[in-house]
Amino acid sequence: MPSNNENLDDFNVNFDEGFMNKINEEFDKMIDMILKNLDYGKMVKKERISNGFNSLIFDVFTSKDSNFIVKVTTPDFFNSRKTLNEIVALNFIRNNVNDFPIPKVVFAVVDTENSETNYCCDDSVDLKLIHDIKSPFEFIMMEKIKGTPLNRIWNSLSWEERKVYIIQITEYIIKLKEYKFNSVGNFLNHEYEISNFVNSLEIEGPFNSYKEIVRNRTGNLKSYIQTNIDKCEDNEIKNKMIDYFTEIKSNYIPLFDSLVDKHINRFEDTDDFCFTHGDLAPKNIIVNVEKKIVTGIIDFEWSGSCMIDTDIEEMEYEPEGFVDSNDLSHKEQCNFIHQLYIQKGFDLSSFFDRKNNINPFYEILRKIDDYFELFIHNENNDDVNNSSINNTSNENFFSFEDKCN
Repeated sequence: MPSNNENLDDFNVNFDEGFMNKINEEFDKMIDMILKNLDYGKMVKKERISNGFNSLIFDVFTSKDSNFIVKVTTPDFFNSRKTLNEIVALNFIRNNVNDFPIPKVVFAVVDTENSETNYCCDDSVDLKLIHDIKSPFEFIMMEKIKGTPLNRIWNSLSWEERKVYIIQITEYIIKLKEYKFNSVGNFLNHEYEISNFVNSLEIEGPFNSYKEIVRNRTGNLKSYIQTNIDKCEDNEIKNKMIDYFTEIKSNYIPLFDSLVDKHINRFEDTDDFCFTHGDLAPKNIIVNVEKKIVTGIIDFEWSGSCMIDTDIEEMEYEPEGFVDSNDLSHKEQCNFIHQLYIQKGFDLSSFFDRKNNINPFYEILRKIDDYFELFIHNENNDDVNNSSINNTSNENFFSFEDKCN
């Protein structure tokens, strides 16, 4: 981990150079100003602990023995929308859900162009001091939850040990399912209004039904494939991609559309949407290893209103690292999670329907898109063309044809 005097450019990351320069030049000054205004002393050390898909994360220690996490939003992904969504989601839980282990947001810069949107948890702090803080980058400062990320120990746990954590996580997440919404999307403001859904690809929605989601996302996946073709600069590779995509459009896409038409009408025009975390992976679960308890659930940047499916499927962690032949299989692990929800009174029939009859086709379209990315970026494009893509086509594309009959 870097010490306070190490330059952030020492990290092997691909973030924009101008953005990284701003961090190097302004971070310490910015954090010290906030700590002083909130009477937390001054920063005595910072450690760069992670860089995620959308953010840089720092562990900040103060002269008054306080410890904070500062999550800096990178400029590449939706900027203020993602930052604001996480703040609002955390505040929603803190104000509405009892005994839910989340970090407390201390301060945040949501919009670098408008300091009046700065957020502070302490109502006693003069608004002028809050609004006077102008930052060249967005960030959230929150109290650090003590413990170990679950992903660091997950692969070493037996099934019985994993089950202890799965039960706790499920009990916490089920609390969120009590809060219903009329549409799918992310939080727009502190009044918890649902607006556009920000996923890892683009801003879309909001959606009023599962039907709308299916129509929109399948259309998007098709367009992503076409975009990859369009941005390919190698004519030989591009022609291969065009030939392959022509085959997909002629043979596979009609099957997919037929499947959607067949299954989509079984779903209600309006669905039972609820609060979802959106990225309930082991890396976002903090645990006390000695006591075997969950101490925190973090990273709510993708949270909002969605079907219950999102959090259930995120918890179906792959059982990598199992070495004991007596461990349950992944299928049995998933069944255990499903039963926890059913025991709490949840009807998962629509979830199973979507999982078995719609989601497999999403996965195939995503694989097609991934392979087209490989066409562009992989140096050995012949191998990609002759092996990966052809195998996907032959083995997967038409294995679902009977569902359309």
